[in-house]
Amino acid sequence: MILETVQEFLTKASRGEASLSPELVEEFGELCKTAIDRQFNREAREWRPYLSGVGKPVCQQKLEKESSGNPPSSEIDYTRIYKFLMGDLIEAYAIVVMKAAGLPVENEQTRVELEIAGVTVSGKMDCTLWQQVWDVKSASDFASMKFGEFGGYNKIKEDDPFGYVVQGHCYGKAIDMPFAGWIAINKSDGKWMVCEAPQYLAAQEEEAALKVAEENLQRVMTEKFVKEFDDFPEIHKEGKGKNAIETATGNRRMVKECGFCDHKRHCWPNCEVHREVASNRKNAPFVWYSKLKVKELKK
Repeated sequence: MILETVQEFLTKASRGEASLSPELVEEFGELCKTAIDRQFNREAREWRPYLSGVGKPVCQQKLEKESSGNPPSSEIDYTRIYKFLMGDLIEAYAIVVMKAAGLPVENEQTRVELEIAGVTVSGKMDCTLWQQVWDVKSASDFASMKFGEFGGYNKIKEDDPFGYVVQGHCYGKAIDMPFAGWIAINKSDGKWMVCEAPQYLAAQEEEAALKVAEENLQRVMTEKFVKEFDDFPEIHKEGKGKNAIETATGNRRMVKECGFCDHKRHCWPNCEVHREVASNRKNAPFVWYSKLKVKELKK
């Protein structure tokens, strides 16, 4: 319903057969102003938990708490503001497009609170549709596969380094509505995806997510820091199937949870980012290495 409605509206708009009202144009402008102000004019502040983060690995949350929420300067590259800003702008675009398409968008960008482990945790949810909570995400080409036809709720739940599942259910609990899923937009090509949470398991999924949030926050507030992830040897595979030959490159890779962490050098002081050495692709993706001994395979 959401995807088909949006696609129909955007198709008509591309033909000049539909448009945004002046009110929606103004609303989008205000959202853009808020986003650029937030990204460029951040104020230093003491750490506090947010609903968007309680599902992340505990070790990452612990390091954020110990550094008062400010990532080490050595970990910040100049593209950071652009990445976060584009995420905000895509979310703003999604909201005004859904409204223009006639979808019953409510509670957009609403601040909510939820008590978790005796702590009042705040957050800002994206919107509700039909009395259900929807989270809007911007996604890379790779992440789009998880939100699209090759993924789904269970795929995201199995591989969730950002804690999206816990985040969504916490928003739902905060306003006493079920979490319905994600509306994602591929930031490379503008394609929309809708990934629904299983409503027949809504109560069980919410209970499980809230349990994770509570256990995580209790550990963050009371336990000492413990590194939760190990690195692993990089393996180059040549050939396919049973005839494939696997050879260790001599490098060691970091798991994606560590690669996404702003505090990775706390655990991996000599880590380096480099194109994947073991890849057979011409333009291999960039990955994080805990030990980069071999930078190119011998041909």
